[in-house]
Amino acid sequence: AIGPSGAVDVLATTNVSPREKLFMVRFGGRVLLVGSSPAGLRTLSEVSDAAEVADLLARVDAPAAKKLREEMEAADGKSSTGTPKGEA
Repeated sequence: AIGPSGAVDVLATTNVSPREKLFMVRFGGRVLLVGSSPAGLRTLSEVSDAAEVADLLARVDAPAAKKLREEMEAADGKSSTGTPKGEA
């Protein structure tokens, strides 16, 4: 998490080339794909649809992604298995 509030989390990174990287970043309820190159940083894509964010988070094995998945499930009133709480 970046900053004292933990409002920004780097969920995943991958090298594109020796001088270029991609970062999957959580910012609030959105997931951003950010490119890093010698020229600087650039937002390449932004996902804010809750279902798409949940799908992306399910594909990422990172503590920050797990935390956000749990927060989203709590907000939706579902358990981690996808069933309504109290019905598992």
